[in-house]
Amino acid sequence: MTESARQASGSVVVDSGALSALAGKLKQSAGSIGNQAKGIQAHTFGAAQAGMQYGNHGKKINEGLVRIESWLLQWQDASNALADAMGQSVVIIGTTDAASAQKVASTGSAK
Repeated sequence: MTESARQASGSVVVDSGALSALAGKLKQSAGSIGNQAKGIQAHTFGAAQAGMQYGNHGKKINEGLVRIESWLLQWQDASNALADAMGQSVVIIGTTDAASAQKVASTGSAK
């Protein structure tokens, strides 16, 4: 980007390729987080595992595992939503850049 273009844009520069790559990595992370949530879901813990005298403790441990699973699923959803928004930003930036370039070209100002 030229210095005059940087000044005209308020010094906002977006590397769409890097943004797209970051969105892809964030999607992969969201998948990993979801896999961890599934792993926790598969390992319930209750009164039977805690022992006869510790049923209440086993119940509390299971409640904690359920909360952790819920947090992980929420984290996964938020990560996916952010990755989707980043991906859409890349599309919008590309469309805006193309439209701006076409306007400049149509005025005869483009070289």
